[in-house]
Amino acid sequence: MPFEIIWSEREAHKCFSGQVSGEEYVRSVQDVRSDLRFPNLKIIINDFSRATVITIERLAMLYAASLTSAAREKNADVRVAFVVPQGPVGADVREVLAPLVVPRYKFRVFDTTEEAKNWE
Repeated sequence: MPFEIIWSEREAHKCFSGQVSGEEYVRSVQDVRSDLRFPNLKIIINDFSRATVITIERLAMLYAASLTSAAREKNADVRVAFVVPQGPVGADVREVLAPLVVPRYKFRVFDTTEEAKNWE
């Protein structure tokens, strides 16, 4: 499985590894937003630092953003962070994320997991 969700009291840390497709990314979004812990989350971290190949198409990213926006009534204040490595693997995700807007949510791209966890 290319992702694992690590839950803490106020955080869902989605750790992606290996080859990550748009389908897998969308599944991770569905898993988090349908979980009973979602209403209490402060941050969702999408961590691609261990991914070796990322093939998430813009359409999949837009669909995932719409799923997150649809869950607004459950949690209007959650922040959405992306940890994307530098270099060729991260370049594809950065390109897809650059024009993306997640309506009504704070959204930001980070170089490291530590930066994302310390986002204020």
